[in-house]
Amino acid sequence: MISFAQRVLSPDLLRKGEAIVVTGMPGLYRILAFVLIQHLYTLDALGRAASAYSIAQMLSFFTAIGWAGLVLVRVPAARDSADAVREFYRLVWMAAISSLVVCAGVLGTVPFLKTDVSGVDVVAVLAGWTSYQLARHYFLASRAYRRVLAYDVLLVVLSAALLIGLRRFGIAAAVPLGVALTGASFLMLTKIGLPQGPVALGKFEPKGLEFGLTNFLSGGMALSLVPIANFARGPAFAGVISLMASFCAISALIPRAISLYRLPEMSKLAGSGDSLVSVTSRMNREVRIACVATFVATSMVIVGIAYIEVPTREFGYLLVCGLTMTAQGSVSMLSIAHSNVLMVRELGKESARINLVACAVFVATLAVLYFADRATNFELVLIACLVVTVGRNLVLQRRSSRFQLSRRDSESYVSTTAGETSRRRICNVVLSTEPSNGKGGVATVVPMHLQVLKTMGRAVFIPTHNGAGAWGKVGPWLIAFPRCLYVMSQARREKVVFHLHPGSGLCLLRMLAIATFLRACGRKHVVYLHTPYLEQYMSSGLWRRVIGCLSRLSSRTVVLSFFAMSLLRTHGLAAKAAVVPNPYQPGPQPGERLALPANEHIVLVMGRLVPGKGILESVRALSHLPASYRMIVAGDGPLRNQIEKEAVLLGLAGRVEFPGWVSGGDKEVLLRRASVFCLPSTVDSFGMSFIEAQCHDVAIVAFRHPPVMEVLRQEWAVIVDCLEPATLACAIVNAAELTESIPRGSGREWVNSSFGIARIGRLLRRQIDSIV
Repeated sequence: MISFAQRVLSPDLLRKGEAIVVTGMPGLYRILAFVLIQHLYTLDALGRAASAYSIAQMLSFFTAIGWAGLVLVRVPAARDSADAVREFYRLVWMAAISSLVVCAGVLGTVPFLKTDVSGVDVVAVLAGWTSYQLARHYFLASRAYRRVLAYDVLLVVLSAALLIGLRRFGIAAAVPLGVALTGASFLMLTKIGLPQGPVALGKFEPKGLEFGLTNFLSGGMALSLVPIANFARGPAFAGVISLMASFCAISALIPRAISLYRLPEMSKLAGSGDSLVSVTSRMNREVRIACVATFVATSMVIVGIAYIEVPTREFGYLLVCGLTMTAQGSVSMLSIAHSNVLMVRELGKESARINLVACAVFVATLAVLYFADRATNFELVLIACLVVTVGRNLVLQRRSSRFQLSRRDSESYVSTTAGETSRRRICNVVLSTEPSNGKGGVATVVPMHLQVLKTMGRAVFIPTHNGAGAWGKVGPWLIAFPRCLYVMSQARREKVVFHLHPGSGLCLLRMLAIATFLRACGRKHVVYLHTPYLEQYMSSGLWRRVIGCLSRLSSRTVVLSFFAMSLLRTHGLAAKAAVVPNPYQPGPQPGERLALPANEHIVLVMGRLVPGKGILESVRALSHLPASYRMIVAGDGPLRNQIEKEAVLLGLAGRVEFPGWVSGGDKEVLLRRASVFCLPSTVDSFGMSFIEAQCHDVAIVAFRHPPVMEVLRQEWAVIVDCLEPATLACAIVNAAELTESIPRGSGREWVNSSFGIARIGRLLRRQIDSIV
């Protein structure tokens, strides 16, 4: 019993306990401060103060945390106490420069944002928090834990007194917190004292900002949740979320303590070149147990907060949000062992890059939710945060696995991997919109593209878009990240190549996030630019940069025409580009053309009913043709109502049919009935409908648009140079006569030789072989 007490009360163990308590004090201070604000002020005031506090904490990564990390490194290494004080103030000077820049940015930006958060509140907390953390870390570097604890207790008392005293003057709750932080830091600076002699300021070092960036990337997503909650659901909701987030932050204390305990052992093993597998496995097991325990404990607290703070009708929603936040906090700690492996192997840039990609994916998700008018769905934000965190953990685990080996085993692993690479099969993974729910070029070509890839090896399809609802736009895209990781883990004996098929608009941004993610994972991927608006995008600064990023991140960029290649070359983006047309697999020999009444002609217009397709102009051309010409407009889109109204106004209601979107057998019947296929599009990047019409030996009426010209058998097409109704009407008459002279089956043979599976397969295989 006595020996047990001696072990418990040993100075070394007590010092470890003090370090753990001091590490958790900032989180405890946040909880106590928010509880005081909740009881002294209103829930709305708590939401605004919590938002200001969270924003200040995020910004403090660049004004305080990075420089405080340098304080921990350099103060203990000083020759004596006087040199330590001089080095401390040199770092304080650099932190002050960073703070002035950031505070100026806050005051200049916040007034233009639609938010209840005051720039003065943010600056007050940021200035106080920066000075407090810098002074606090000076004593932490000296291992004066009890002194730090005393100052933390003093800060709590000072904050409570100022909140009570300044409330009667109507001052926002964030200001007393900033004043209290500044006051406590002033007392600590008084104890540190002024430097003896001049301080050699020297050049501004960016290392503090680099340290801050690394820490920001690992914790920035969780800190952003309170401001997002304020934007999505208002300050009252954000106030409750801030209380929950504070308890979630404290739950990370034990895993961090385990990391602190294991880090010296891992550093020693890494320095001697020994294996880290055993110690990493032990640490993972300990962290998992701690995370499960803290998740259970924190969940109980979350249930209590949700029950006490919100009306019964919102209890379920807030409880789900709180438990998702708790899960995200626990899951984020599961990667701490793998982060330590990269740290002790001096591969901090690897960890920073992975965290940067994770944050970029999260920000891209927020942008998609915002532009999809789903920014108020806070639960989607939490799901995105959780999914991105899981993906980041898996990438960290994968990247750290080879660095856990000893130096000798690592060299053997590299040699074995190089020998096996050339013998592995190819696994092609296609990411695009779900073909069964899509309408248009990408959805039409993806099944045939999969057919091409299956001739080279295994092909896997991962949807990134499925339907028009909020979940259909965002859900499959979020799930695509862990699914990609799953394929990577299951296909270790194969060469995995990812094929990204973005459409237009927000789809380009979604695919950019996936491309960034794959690049961070070190995976080869091919980007296919299907967008019919490529020419317009290359004239826009924003979209040109998006396409430029996609091209530079990719292993190969595939365009569908030589015209598209010329656009990329003009803007310096053709270095990795290659021309590979869309594949098309002609079906069985089409049946005989369906008989029509004498002198009757069917003009088929088929495609998305969107601007630039020339569909409205085709309908107007029908008014210049005899009554024996009828038109079928097969397709759907935003212009459908306008086109139907135009047909009525022109007196063509009885001559124009609108069957909607057609596919399969219905499309086959229309193509067999058609005398002319008319689609004078000025925006198509390829035009699969032109290929289908030519397969059925139907003459084409098309506009002289360069990408379209590349997919036409021009001797069996009538090309127009303007979209005047009379010009189109004349072209339709000529095309109807031309159809009668096309030899049966010649179109199918031409399409098969130009765009068939075999030919496109050879072209695509050449590009894949060049990157694997």
